[in-house]
Amino acid sequence: MNKNVKSYQSALIVLVGGCFISLIGFGARSGFGLYLGPMICDLNWSRETFALAMALQNLLWGVCLPFAGMLSDKYGPHWVIGLGSIVYVVGIIGMAFANTPFILYITAGILVGIGVAFTSFSLATASMLRVVGSEKRSYVIGICTAAGSIGQVFYSPITQAMIWDYGWINALLFTSLSVLFIFPLVFTLPKDPSVQDESFAPDNSILATKQAFRNMSFLLLTAGFFVCGFHVAFITVHFPVYVDDIGLSQMVGAVAISLIGVFNIFGSLISGYYGQKRSKK
Repeated sequence: MNKNVKSYQSALIVLVGGCFISLIGFGARSGFGLYLGPMICDLNWSRETFALAMALQNLLWGVCLPFAGMLSDKYGPHWVIGLGSIVYVVGIIGMAFANTPFILYITAGILVGIGVAFTSFSLATASMLRVVGSEKRSYVIGICTAAGSIGQVFYSPITQAMIWDYGWINALLFTSLSVLFIFPLVFTLPKDPSVQDESFAPDNSILATKQAFRNMSFLLLTAGFFVCGFHVAFITVHFPVYVDDIGLSQMVGAVAISLIGVFNIFGSLISGYYGQKRSKK
């Protein structure tokens, strides 16, 4: 273990804490598409209004994530993920009380997007990698990614059930309360940004970025994640209301999103296992 990790932060504690951060952070955002139908119905908005807010959210997530990573590398993940969880919560609460499209864009779009970036499972994964050796990194990446998918599995149907039983405003408030639990979980992570294996530590953020963009493997992986993020984000936003349009229960859409998470759990764990045993190519 990293000599800078405190005694109570065993590898197991760090891994469990990081997995729960991934589970909550990714799980909460996976259910936002379930609010499209009830919100536009109650507030008399168009689908495009809600969809634009979700587009802003995903764009801010992508734009802010590199900066969140740089800050986490420099200062440690505690205040980065902790501050992100607060912004995330404020954005969700603001979304619950948004009465104009502009407020929706600020809250559900910009604030939640920043919050998702600063509580991203990739930051949790990086923290988890600090307490394991190189022989276990792929395992840990697979486990943390699977944890995010577990969040998607549970959050989607539970969110839909809460919308039915308590209304979409209360469902959002319940979701914001669950996201608040990320804040205490950050104290399970190593505070010191240094890592166990010095070969894994970046020299500096600017140099690391330049090196990455000159690496074809990085560019191809980024292109793959772009395609993945585009179609999964599109499905999670628009599929639930489409299911309702064709006369099926809204829970069908929620369960479909949940099933995406189920199969991603298997894919992540298998990829992590074989990524450790075989060449990444």
